[in-house]
Amino acid sequence: MRPATANDIAIVTLGSLVLFAATACPTIPFGDGPELIAAASCLGVAHPPGYPLYTLLGWLALRLPAGEPAWRMNLLSALSAAMACGAAAWLVGRWTSSRAAAWTAGFALAVSSTFWANATMAEVYALHVLLVLALLGAATVAGDARDGAARGRAMVVAGAVLGIGIAHHPTIVLALPSAAVLAARGGRLRDDRGVVSWLPRIAPRHWISALLLATATPVAAYASLMFRARLEPPSNWGRPVTIGALLRHAQAVDYRVLDLGWMGLLRATSWEHLGNGLLGQLTPVALVLAALGIAGRPRPPEGTAARPRIALALLMGATAIFGLRYVTTDVEVFFLPLFAGLALATGLGVAVLWAQPRRGARVAGIVAGAFVVAASFAANFRAHDLRSMTAAESYARDILDTVPPNGVLFIESADAFGLLYLTHTLGERPDVTIYDRNGKLFRDFHREFPLPRAAGESYLSYRTRAEQTFIDTVLAGASPRAVMFLGWPGYEPPPRYRLEPVGLLYRMRPAGDAIEPGESRWSTYRAAEVAEQALRTGDPVALAIAATYPMARAERAMFDGDRDRADELFREAGRLGSRDAAVQSYIGTIYGRYGDPRRAIEWFERAVRVRPSSVSAWNNLAMAREMAGDVDGAKRALRRSLEIAPGQREAAASLSRLETAP
Repeated sequence: MRPATANDIAIVTLGSLVLFAATACPTIPFGDGPELIAAASCLGVAHPPGYPLYTLLGWLALRLPAGEPAWRMNLLSALSAAMACGAAAWLVGRWTSSRAAAWTAGFALAVSSTFWANATMAEVYALHVLLVLALLGAATVAGDARDGAARGRAMVVAGAVLGIGIAHHPTIVLALPSAAVLAARGGRLRDDRGVVSWLPRIAPRHWISALLLATATPVAAYASLMFRARLEPPSNWGRPVTIGALLRHAQAVDYRVLDLGWMGLLRATSWEHLGNGLLGQLTPVALVLAALGIAGRPRPPEGTAARPRIALALLMGATAIFGLRYVTTDVEVFFLPLFAGLALATGLGVAVLWAQPRRGARVAGIVAGAFVVAASFAANFRAHDLRSMTAAESYARDILDTVPPNGVLFIESADAFGLLYLTHTLGERPDVTIYDRNGKLFRDFHREFPLPRAAGESYLSYRTRAEQTFIDTVLAGASPRAVMFLGWPGYEPPPRYRLEPVGLLYRMRPAGDAIEPGESRWSTYRAAEVAEQALRTGDPVALAIAATYPMARAERAMFDGDRDRADELFREAGRLGSRDAAVQSYIGTIYGRYGDPRRAIEWFERAVRVRPSSVSAWNNLAMAREMAGDVDGAKRALRRSLEIAPGQREAAASLSRLETAP
């Protein structure tokens, strides 16, 4: 078998690019994509850790005079992913000198399920995988070098890639053990006279340069976020204008509640997600080839290089341990370097078979590699062909169309990423004023309408009082404006107002106003389109959004007194959002508000099974159990909530009240 050439790498790269560009989403995707596009369009601050490199590259991509802004950012992911496939082919080709192995690794990565999904939409993970593989590539060159200067230059490149990678996604540090193994490759050298010597030492200046690049690059990149935030761009998540706020943002402190710690490794559901992820990436044949590649068995006559196999095992193990700790609906993306390692190991397996002396084994290796690519392409194509995927934009437009002219809409951060794209990036509906109740995005309600906070007042109590004061001002003014909420606000309105479900939103009305007909909005919504596309792709975020439609319609049925119809629609929503704790918990909240604690408990218990670290679900479960008279069960739920997040004053006060009650 001929060794891989530059032409082979180019074919893999260009072939992957054609695949990704042809199946790319034409508009905004579900998930974080719309918010990342909006942040890039104004060089703003994205959600933690901020992604300074990605938003800068996105800003450049948005300068292209082709397609709508979302498609340009989707194309950036396609390009990054294609380059990652080329890097995979280059690595395996260099490790094995096998053309077939290189092609298998590159194209197997291209058609693997989670990687393909992230290659066709605006997301950060395709670039992350590219940088991980680039780091391994630089380490491989350093390990192969046979003089100190060449090794030193390669280490400087590795330091630069590591610094850029940290500036993009800090979890690239999980690849450092693998890179160290590859950089140490070679051990001792034996010259033509049989004299043994150690590999040439790297000059101190090269070590210093590598260290400076690895540290100064991310420091400068993340510091730029603070300066961006001070310019008050339209997309400015959390306004990290101080060093303390910046450090909190860069370390993603707000997301640590999703980290179960080492206990996550003992959770059966975590291993189930990992197992399903591995089985769903490629065909089972790939797992067999990967096992052969990692083991280097059956051992060819000339042997196999041990360090690439050890490096891949370390990369896959470190990524698995990291991902198993987390509980989130899209946990598969945390395993992406592991899945990339699986593709590379599949290529190594083809090389092992090709190196066997028997012709049958060599043919089997080629056939197995081709089968993995072809079968995985066929299995994954339908779910990841996003050429007609418009559901995320449709959902955002349905929300925006529900707001009357000159209306005010209160939202909760991540629930409204599509609105951020439509209003800030495309400039639609300038008449609508949108406030983020968490102060992360859009206009800052508490800065525009400051209200003194009482001593000892919790943030939720303060927010409720501030919003109700604002509502009094808006609805009682000479020109009242519609006040809408995306999601229940978390409190019952005062007697002079009524909170009415209106389509996908809630509207705060004066109690004496006429009730809007319940079905008046649904004929214009795109619910069927959103559900069909979500079911076709199987994306958990898309399925949760699709569940929003029957859930909102069910609550309207509850409001109108049609309990049987509501139960039927809630079951439909629960099926669509079966992997999303927020969907299960929200249904429980609705039942609780309408005085059915037994049904509420059922849905809250589903929520904590899906996400055991959900503080809100445990707190809601405690309230529902107390409503049902199960005080001991309420105390257990509160204790579990406080174990996850000990600093909750209201939960601690509730637990103390229950424990001291007669």
